Amino acid sequence: MTGSFRVAFVALVCLGAFASSASGQETDTLQETDTLKEKETKPESAPIMGEDPIAQAYWRKAMEWIDGKHDDSGKLLLRDLRRDYPGTRYGKMAGDWLGKYGEIDQNGRVEMIIVSTLNGAALGYSLVAGIAGQNDHVGAAEWKLATWSGLGGAGIGLLASTLLTQNRAVSESQAILFGYSGYWGWLNGFLVYDLISPLRFEDALLAGAGGMVLGMGTTLLLWKHLEVHPGAAQMTVTFSGYMMEMLLLANLGIGGSNVFRDSETIALLTLLLPANAAAVGGFFLGKELRWSANDIRLISLGGILGNLLGVTLVATTEPTSFESGMWMMEGSVILGLVGATMIVAPWKRAGSGDSKPASTSSALLHVTDAGRLLVQAPIPEILPTQHHGKDGFMVNVPVLSLDL
Repeated sequence: MTGSFRVAFVALVCLGAFASSASGQETDTLQETDTLKEKETKPESAPIMGEDPIAQAYWRKAMEWIDGKHDDSGKLLLRDLRRDYPGTRYGKMAGDWLGKYGEIDQNGRVEMIIVSTLNGAALGYSLVAGIAGQNDHVGAAEWKLATWSGLGGAGIGLLASTLLTQNRAVSESQAILFGYSGYWGWLNGFLVYDLISPLRFEDALLAGAGGMVLGMGTTLLLWKHLEVHPGAAQMTVTFSGYMMEMLLLANLGIGGSNVFRDSETIALLTLLLPANAAAVGGFFLGKELRWSANDIRLISLGGILGNLLGVTLVATTEPTSFESGMWMMEGSVILGLVGATMIVAPWKRAGSGDSKPASTSSALLHVTDAGRLLVQAPIPEILPTQHHGKDGFMVNVPVLSLDL
């Protein structure tokens, strides 16, 4: 073996050894890289798509409840399945099922808890105060007991509504009408005994408690039929409430402070019956107009401002008679309601169907679905124009939208 050949052989051996070592290092590096990628893409906590036994049990139980007509509980279980097992086959099936048949509606749950707490407080106070008041000698101890019963009623209403609505659908309209039925029933019961059949205050409280129970019970019996557009529910509350106030002010303005004591028929025909008819009419008017609940709340705010204006005018001008002061209040309330309606109300109606709200293009003040206040102010501008070859001008009034 010559010297040159020996050098070449040694060089090839070294090159082969280096190539083999490099190939082994590259293979090891690739394997480590693949292992790292697998760990990054498949963390231990992430569920693997497949037949997860817990997810399967969730799915079967949800379908069992739905087949048994317990749709709300089944939908809630499917919602939990979709949230907790998104990578499993059953988690995907739960998402597809809810996308096809709809989610459970709990938009009114918070309002339901609030109104149940308030109604519970009023019911507890009215019952105990009315029962304790049957004794001719009502002392401080009885009234203290009544205040504690009001607190207890609030606690019962809070706890019961929180537990009972946990796995049930509660829409915004159902919550509004449930709260309304409670205090509207209380008001009717109280006024029937206090205006038409003048008795003691304690007896009127018992009548109010009975009216509240009757109202809320009727709402629960009609629960499934109250899932309407929220604007219809809010219109029922606003329309009937302000109708009763305006009828009351008109009666006091005509007959004075003793108008209802002088005639029970007047109280029945000019206050209670029209106000309850307005409640029914407000419900169907709200379904027809399909204004949003927030728009109607802003109109109600106009009525509150009208009341404040009326009180201020009466206190400032000091009218000569009680009747003229009532008419001043009446005019202020009407002014506030009409003014707010002209500013807020979306007059252009949408297509058919309660699910489609009215257009807000003509409303000067509007609350969007996201809760933002949209102010639309008309800004007039004068533009040059020509008519039959003669120079002239035109007034254009665009709408400047300010999203607050």
